[in-house]
Amino acid sequence: PQPQQQQQQERGDRWLTFNDFVITPSDLTEVVDFTADWKVPACAFYARRGTPEPPTTTTSKEPPVPVPPSGPSASPPPPCRKRQCPISLTLFQTDENLSQNQHALSSPPSFTRLGQSEIARLMSEPQGLLVALDAEFVALELEAAEIREDGSKLVLKPSHLSLARVSVVRGEGPLEGVPLIDHYIHTKDTVRDYLTRFSGLKPGDLDPLHCRHWLTTKKSIYQKLRFLVDMGCRFVGHGLRKDFRIINILVPSHQIIDTVDLFYLPGQRRLSLKFLAAHLLNTAIQQGTHDSVEDAKTALRIYRRWEELQASGLLHDVIRHLYGIGYQSNWKV
Repeated sequence: PQPQQQQQQERGDRWLTFNDFVITPSDLTEVVDFTADWKVPACAFYARRGTPEPPTTTTSKEPPVPVPPSGPSASPPPPCRKRQCPISLTLFQTDENLSQNQHALSSPPSFTRLGQSEIARLMSEPQGLLVALDAEFVALELEAAEIREDGSKLVLKPSHLSLARVSVVRGEGPLEGVPLIDHYIHTKDTVRDYLTRFSGLKPGDLDPLHCRHWLTTKKSIYQKLRFLVDMGCRFVGHGLRKDFRIINILVPSHQIIDTVDLFYLPGQRRLSLKFLAAHLLNTAIQQGTHDSVEDAKTALRIYRRWEELQASGLLHDVIRHLYGIGYQSNWKV
């Protein structure tokens, strides 16, 4: 109502609605109205850096879940000295497989949790661990488009993608290349397209009754990713900036190493992961479908190759050679 908006302006109140990249003014009546099923109340708590951490209180009667040690005489990791972290280490390490499929319950997970020495480094080093990440998505809503008279496509409604699998592999240390996260994400929404050709996901992969993998909630995987970001981890991946935008998580640019930008000539097309793997690593990937663990490992190897070429001074020549191969082969692998 107009009188209420005027009172808010007089008090200096200003409500805004954030809908993806669209920001529109709102009022208090709309803010506190939760009659619609899709509106879920949430609270974001901000704390100024450097202020003393308030005492922790809890209403839960359950005892805290201990962090699994890596050896019989392992000691607790040192406290985080980098920043105040809203996600606790215990929460990051806690995992529960939602799958009720017998194969998933009887098989070991496809990932290995961080060991005690890795946790100690993660919590104490100013520069976080190097990891490689790849994410896969499914479509909850399909794109609606029409073809204009000139042959161009007009998108009437973009597709709605949902996070369905996240794989994070170690980028350094004795277990380099071993996943620390390889989780499928359960969704209650109806999946219109599993995008199997690009995601490797199939019907049943996100269903607790049929999933043969480690299945978790979207909230849990967001907490794990947020923890790694807050710990200063550096993420290697191909097309990472786009993945993080779809996931809707903010990662500082200095923590992103996107291999799509490492082997790129300005003004030219960007090279695919499959193309770089074939002509830079002499490795064939994505044979049939995609696998996020394979893609994350490949991105890590490409980054290591970039470091070698950068140190030898051959990087620019190799990039030009790759583009030459691409134009000769019409970018086919």
